Amino acid sequence: HYSYSKRDFSAITAHPFLVKEFENRWYVYAYSEKHQSVRTFGFDRIYAPVLVKRKFEQIDRAAHAMFVNDMYGVYPLADGPKEHIHIRVDYLAANYFAANPIHKSQVLKKGAYGDAEISFELIPTFELLQVFASYGKQIRLKSPLWLCNALTSYIQRKP
Repeated sequence: HYSYSKRDFSAITAHPFLVKEFENRWYVYAYSEKHQSVRTFGFDRIYAPVLVKRKFEQIDRAAHAMFVNDMYGVYPLADGPKEHIHIRVDYLAANYFAANPIHKSQVLKKGAYGDAEISFELIPTFELLQVFASYGKQIRLKSPLWLCNALTSYIQRKP
């Protein structure tokens, strides 16, 4: 598996259990022996997979399928459960969120001027931060506080 951050390949013994497409890219969820946890691997970074004969590490597939359904994107920011996420958006962003909800848990309450309060029940992900950041000043993340701080750090990071 190729790591973009480390810029090198590493051998990982993985026990795959689910394949997911997100924004025209494919990912596999697998239990990683190296990390001793479930990890997400992009197909574009898997090189020369080898079938290894060993006992398959069983996990609770139903629980992990629910986990995957409780995310917008594929890379969770923390190993925690889904959280109540609350944003406030201006009238233009409100129209986009109304026309294209990002998750089935989205609840949008329009304000008097076309602005909106929107809430989600989601596991926070890197991709969710990217979506929020893409709206710039049209959006304000109100809670949870740790995610507000993560968004601020993401926006202020240096290239």
